[in-house]
Amino acid sequence: MSRLIHHARDQGDTLGQSLDALSRYAPLGAPWQEVTDDDPAWREHRPTPHDTALFEPDLVGDRPVTPLDLVRVAGRFGWSLDRAWDRLALYRPFGVELTMARPESDTVPTWEDLVLLTERYTGRAPALTGQVTAEHVAVVAREVGRPTRWVRDRLALYAPLFGLTPPPHCPAEPAPTPEAVPWRAEGDRRPEADRAAAGLLPSDRPNDGERTPHARP
Repeated sequence: MSRLIHHARDQGDTLGQSLDALSRYAPLGAPWQEVTDDDPAWREHRPTPHDTALFEPDLVGDRPVTPLDLVRVAGRFGWSLDRAWDRLALYRPFGVELTMARPESDTVPTWEDLVLLTERYTGRAPALTGQVTAEHVAVVAREVGRPTRWVRDRLALYAPLFGLTPPPHCPAEPAPTPEAVPWRAEGDRRPEADRAAAGLLPSDRPNDGERTPHARP
């Protein structure tokens, strides 16, 4: 896909013109063949930098397009969901698979939406599906600095696309900030008393006479 887009952009051609030029080399082993779909929408489309970015690995790549991918594409380019779907659908004759029907939505996603639509609040798969818990709403509200009611209403916008069922009751407040836990090296999970006995805490290390960085001469 990327080669076709690059060729079209380099030549200033539409996708149809570029495919016609490349398919002439099919008898010589070139991977491009004529496409039976004569829809003028894709044939007359002239790729832009957005098309190049679409199929980079950090967006759609060469995998089936999921609802979360669609949200990421729309959010990246400041497009509505339906506009992002329409752009991706131009490439279905070339094997691009969209795993959802066209959303009838002019919602423009934000970074906050990626947080609330993912199970681990990272904006990356796995995506949220099915019944949404009140706890998820409360944690998202804390992470994005929004009221819980805003989070629940935002989830409702995406419910048809992701197959979501918002919780029947909205939490009154965001989740509390978790207590900070000091970092320890992997494998060093012993209680502090045991670590102290082993001489692993600074206060329990014997004074060997060496100067510390802050010792006075």
